[in-house]
Amino acid sequence: MDHPVNRRTLLAGAGATAAAATIGSLSTTAGAQTDPSGGFGPSATATPAAAAPALDPDLSYLPVDPTLFEPISTGQGRFINAASGTSSATAAGGLLAPVIVPVGNVLKEITFAYFSTADGLNLGLWRKRLTTGWALIAPNPPTGLNLPAGADIQTATFKLDETVDGTSTYMILLNGISSLTQSVHGMLVGYAPPPAPPSLPAFVPALPIARVLDTRTTGGKLEPNEERIVSLGVAGSVSAAVINLTVTGTEGAGFVAVFPADVAYPGNSSINWSASDQNIANGVLTAVDATGKVKIRGGVNPTHVVIDVVGALL
Repeated sequence: MDHPVNRRTLLAGAGATAAAATIGSLSTTAGAQTDPSGGFGPSATATPAAAAPALDPDLSYLPVDPTLFEPISTGQGRFINAASGTSSATAAGGLLAPVIVPVGNVLKEITFAYFSTADGLNLGLWRKRLTTGWALIAPNPPTGLNLPAGADIQTATFKLDETVDGTSTYMILLNGISSLTQSVHGMLVGYAPPPAPPSLPAFVPALPIARVLDTRTTGGKLEPNEERIVSLGVAGSVSAAVINLTVTGTEGAGFVAVFPADVAYPGNSSINWSASDQNIANGVLTAVDATGKVKIRGGVNPTHVVIDVVGALL
């Protein structure tokens, strides 16, 4: 994007000079100076971009006023143009400003407006955690974003995806300022609300509970390592079924596994018994294939198997 972030950047040249005379001096911090002539920034013949930044409707935006930018070190002064509300540094170095976004939100983009007649400016977002020092995180660590020189106000936008978790502070740093002809004109910080947690599957009960298998009346005992396909009567958008799995007339010790009908036996066990002639039931949550079918597989000994469908997860 090539457009200013702050509408005050449209003040320039003779108009800026007149406004400066009206506003008078502006000093927000000790050592700050004011440019009474409107001297740095575009001249009266410069052509700032007319359009405002294109805003993403899914983001919220935090404007950062250029006069909030402070010198990096105490050896620098801050130079403020009272007419246009821009900031620069009186000595070689840089300017920085805090980026404060509510905890839980996600930093998505930063648009920065600046003026520079010489190359060498570098922009970066820095993060400091509670127990560690500052680290450059965007854009393109560890180099930051190099800002080209130009005859007019320019903008630079970089994207990121940084969740503000409450354990860190953030600072935008403009480094490489070498003269008063390099100035900050504004900044917009775009952020998004935290992503919604995944929705839990909805449980739909089977009313009435449906018995879909009883080997005492159909098919006989499930033999060792035998697999049978069982239709549970659920399909479509169903992701899983809730069943009551019963073994009866057991022999020795063994198990039965339930798993989707379209996969090979994954090595699971859904119910176990330890002796002959036991009657044991277990609630089982099982994935199903696209047609609502599962496989059952016998263990090392035969048993009768009963399956009742309790419900499904959508």
